[in-house]
Amino acid sequence: MRRGTLLMFMTLLTALPVGQVAAQGMGDLSARTTRWEMTLGPRYQFGTTVDFTNSSVEFDEDFAWGFSINYNVNERIAFGTDFGWNFIDYRANVLNESVPPGSPVFDGGYNGSGESSNWMFNMTYTLLPKRLSPFVMAGLGWGWFDSNISTGDVSTGCYWDPWYGYICNSYTTTYGTDAFVYRGGAGIRLDAGEAFFIKAYYNAQWTDIGEEAPMFSQVRLDFGALF
Repeated sequence: MRRGTLLMFMTLLTALPVGQVAAQGMGDLSARTTRWEMTLGPRYQFGTTVDFTNSSVEFDEDFAWGFSINYNVNERIAFGTDFGWNFIDYRANVLNESVPPGSPVFDGGYNGSGESSNWMFNMTYTLLPKRLSPFVMAGLGWGWFDSNISTGDVSTGCYWDPWYGYICNSYTTTYGTDAFVYRGGAGIRLDAGEAFFIKAYYNAQWTDIGEEAPMFSQVRLDFGALF
């Protein structure tokens, strides 16, 4: 149901600027050269399972959000940075160590909700210098995941307030990790007028967490403005 709703949502939103772009001419040259752009939009991340030596984690599919800032060197090449965040449900399973290695026997598992985010640096290549054009992109950066499961430890942090002096707060630390992340994607871009555009594309992302680099895939819809 979620995927069907998503496809309908993306189809309707992508179709919105087509009439305006068609009136101006989809084959017309764009106005991207030497201009900055900013995007904001939803991302739908598909579910995946990550296997470890003695455990596995099943991540649910869900929506995410993000924004980006890019600089168009010319009509085809752009460089920029991108931030994404989502709150995602998962199920963790722990392997029963009393059975032979590789046996799919688990002690059970637990459900949780974690937070995932990443900060990326991207390069985008737009195939045509037109208002309507396919594009490809690649990026690398760093990602973070917080399980929201307490480690049992308590940390205290302090900061200086000009009115009240030092203020200290205690908080419970949680299990989490960070890792190198790289991605690739492809899609289509529609420039509507001189200032606004929309991008719809598929994005595959790999997270280097040591034992393997699991792939997380997204469908993205970015609404942007040129400056």
